[in-house]
Amino acid sequence: MLAALMPFLVPFVLFLGIVLLAGILPLRQRTRGVAIAAELGAHAASWIVIFVYVAIWVPRARKIFQDFGIELSSLSMLVIQIADLMAYPAGMLIVSAGMLAADGIIYSRLWGSDVSPSTRNRFSLFMTLIPLFVLLFIGTTIIVGLFKFMA
Repeated sequence: MLAALMPFLVPFVLFLGIVLLAGILPLRQRTRGVAIAAELGAHAASWIVIFVYVAIWVPRARKIFQDFGIELSSLSMLVIQIADLMAYPAGMLIVSAGMLAADGIIYSRLWGSDVSPSTRNRFSLFMTLIPLFVLLFIGTTIIVGLFKFMA
């Protein structure tokens, strides 16, 4: 069973390392411009890993489900359909540009106002953990379908 899940777990473990690194590095920056650039770069790297994961593994899982006629829940079907939309470069560009623009605007306003550094760090951590939760959600919906296949 672990061997069947290994192709899905390896990207997750690598992504977890990237998220931890992305969450730690910007906190070391003390100047506004460098901190915002490092923050956006770290979040962009996290979202790129998610898009690559979605583009590579979700279509493979969908093919397995179709080949064996596995009945999926409506939530799993929704995730697969959203992943199909995200496989298009224009979809990836629009979603990632919108999210990173909002992230950058909020983070730069936090640096510009009289907000404590701990509040900025909490926001940074929150925005770093969002991609992790998205990947966990996508992975869980796919793994549930794979468990149905094994049963």
